[in-house]
Amino acid sequence: MGGSEILRCAASPDCKYDIFDLANALQKRFTVRQLIAMYPHEVDQAQEIIVISLMKNKSAPVVALMREAAFAHLKPGMTDEDNQYFSLQYLADRCDPNALRELNRPANFGGSYPVGCIFWQDTLRDFGKCRY
Repeated sequence: MGGSEILRCAASPDCKYDIFDLANALQKRFTVRQLIAMYPHEVDQAQEIIVISLMKNKSAPVVALMREAAFAHLKPGMTDEDNQYFSLQYLADRCDPNALRELNRPANFGGSYPVGCIFWQDTLRDFGKCRY
């Protein structure tokens, strides 16, 4: 698939590919600068794939994008895959107090983890690492 097909697939409820496979494919096809430029023009699901594709990049432009992604459209309730989890987690890895506060919302501890435990373990680790 080309880049536009990856983003269309991400936005489709019928996409048969895992979000991480889509993110890896985007990362291989586009530069960081291109991904950042695409972000504001995409639908929420495609934006999430772009965020995931940039998770390992620590450059200042990516940090700025993650701040925008994390806080611009954050909704009340659980912080899950549909509510900015990955961008908040990216910032929490850097001990950002605002991201840690949002990940520590009471709604995230009501009945179950907001995301799979394989991801939430990183959040819990960051609470300790950052002495939050």
